[in-house]
Formats: sequence, structure tokens, C-alpha cells
Amino acid sequence: MIEVGKDSVLNIKRLTPQGAYLSDGQSDVLLPSKQVPEGAAIGDEISVFIYRDSKDRIISTVRKPLIHLGEIARLKIKQVTRIGAFLDMGLERDLLLPFHEMTREPVEDREELVAMYIDKSGRLCATERLYEYLTSGSDYKKDDEVTGTRYEISKNFGAFVAVDDKYSALLPAKVFGGEAKEGDTVPCRVTSV
Repeated sequence: MIEVGKDSVLNIKRLTPQGAYLSDGQSDVLLPSKQVPEGAAIGDEISVFIYRDSKDRIISTVRKPLIHLGEIARLKIKQVTRIGAFLDMGLERDLLLPFHEMTREPVEDREELVAMYIDKSGRLCATERLYEYLTSGSDYKKDDEVTGTRYEISKNFGAFVAVDDKYSALLPAKVFGGEAKEGDTVPCRVTSV
């Protein structure tokens, strides 16, 4: 099944001046002609990333994105507009970080820690609300030194931190002190797992 936001290995079904139509046996998707490998033939397998183009059509690319659906990555803000910030995800098309998914004011050229999701209209988007994308299990032990990025601050609980951009951790309110803000990277010590 061809899924937006994920890599797929597909077969070339037909070649046209627009590019190669790739298939998984159920659906077809275009790989633009400038990305079709030289000497490609019908039946060849190609590994591609699936996304939507500027006209909202499902399309593929042989370029490797900096983030996939459900993953977390640090992406640079290329432009701030009236609908949100556009992040460089390593493809021809940028990834939208809508204002309602931000935890702090966007600044061009700053890197943001984000996760990729599909919005209600079926488009790939980014969010700075990371809790559901992080895991709590890790190999760290008590007193290990780690580095984390604050992704949410709660007056009641403290600061939620993404350790190694992968694990969810909490700096309790009594330790946190409330001085820093979302997006700050901080050294931490593991007190319990």
C-alpha cells in the first residue's frame, strides 16, 4: 500500500514524458522524469518517498527526506508566513508547521525539534507537541548524564524534556525552577527510569 510520509519500494509500471509511473500492484504514483534513474526499465524496483506536491497530488521522489511520518527530527525554519512556518525537510517541498502546533514563536533559520504527522486534510505537517511521539523506555541508568530539549513546560509538573530527541523525561517543578523556555537544550542527570 502506498502511504504518504513513508518510503516504498515500487515497480516501474510505465514510462511517459512526465516520468515513471510506479506501482505496488494496487495504486500508481508518479516519479517525475528528472528523478527517473538513467536506463530505468519497466519492472525495475525503485525505492522512493511518498508525499503530496504543491497541487495536493500524491507523488514520489528518490531523494531521502530528513524526517518520515511519526518520526522526530530537527528541521530548519525556511520561512514564516501567515499560516505557520515552513521547514526544510530535504525535499523540493517544505513541511508546514502550523501556528496551532507551535510551542514558541517561530524564527527563520532556527532549528526546531518537530514530529511529522498527517493533518485532517491528508497533508504532511509538523508539530512541536512531541509527547505522543517520544518513548519512555531507554537504556539509561540512575546518575547517567544526558542532554535534552525542553518541549513543554507545566507550572504544576515542571519541564518535559526530549532526551536524545527520542525519550520523554520530566524535570520536576521543584528542580526546574521555571527559568527556561521551550526549545532550550539542557544537560540533565537521570534520577530514575
